[in-house]
Amino acid sequence: QTCFVPMQIAVVKSILFFLSSRVLFCDAKSVRLRSGQRPVAPFGCCDAGAVDPPVPPDPRQAAAAVLRSTKFALEWTRLMGSGFLGSPAVTGDAYDAARCLSASDTPDTVGGYALQLLTCEGTIETYGAGSVNNTNDTLKRQQEFRLDETGRLIAASSGLCVRRMSCGSRFVYDLGSCDGPGYKAAFQVRKPVADSTDRLISLGTPFRAVGEEHCVTCGPYILNEKCLLKGSSDPSGHDGSSCGGSWQGNPGWTKQPSSYIGDDAVLGVEPKIHSIDTIQDRLPGSEEQKDLAGLGMADFEGLCGSYVTDGPTFDSVFVLHRLPQQMPVPAQ
Repeated sequence: QTCFVPMQIAVVKSILFFLSSRVLFCDAKSVRLRSGQRPVAPFGCCDAGAVDPPVPPDPRQAAAAVLRSTKFALEWTRLMGSGFLGSPAVTGDAYDAARCLSASDTPDTVGGYALQLLTCEGTIETYGAGSVNNTNDTLKRQQEFRLDETGRLIAASSGLCVRRMSCGSRFVYDLGSCDGPGYKAAFQVRKPVADSTDRLISLGTPFRAVGEEHCVTCGPYILNEKCLLKGSSDPSGHDGSSCGGSWQGNPGWTKQPSSYIGDDAVLGVEPKIHSIDTIQDRLPGSEEQKDLAGLGMADFEGLCGSYVTDGPTFDSVFVLHRLPQQMPVPAQ
């Protein structure tokens, strides 16, 4: 019995110490919270349920999300209407009125829908050439495009991407599913330094250019398909992320010291030496294709049902007009 009493006293002291420790830890936690310090759980037994304050959103991500939803009209000024040659942008009458890239709901013969360069809708404040009084809601929707980080152009009305498709011995630009077959063209823009086309600065994709310049009337820019600008005449990548293809070397053994069959094979491109004989053609990239890396207008009859094709690189000059955001109509 003499030993039992001290044991009881020891147990009571332990319980009191434990409870006082919880109070001290909880007080420490509450003091940190009251002082605005961010709790880092578990500081103590009372911090187990502490919730960190929400992390503020990254303003760059918020700005990119807004830009993805912004609509643009792409006015084709060409080189003469750009002002790059030292003269002011030319103005014209209704006969040579400004043209804008336009989507169509008319099917073409390569599994997509036609792309055109039509007279800009009347409410678009054009850059150089004259505009005509052709206010038309349908035409305006056809001329609304969205941009994305990869350089693709997306028709706002349908969500279809601009593609580059083979049409016999030539190529045509049209609209097709962004996840479907066909090469999704990826574009980049450049801008002359001091209005001289001899010195060009690359601004990256159109998405990046308009985002960094914080512009309403953006450009003029030289708008080119990036794989064509590198000299790839028939890029077959899915979305322009690479300019390669699907060619594979024949299986087997090699007599060379290494089994590596070249950089072209890594990109899925058949080595040029397999099919050409001239020294000029064996140089990396096709100079001829580099000169036709832009967008141009096909003839009156079009190509495979579409009306935009490969055009001269330096004549593919566009101004991107940021269109006013339409407020959603409240539900009744």
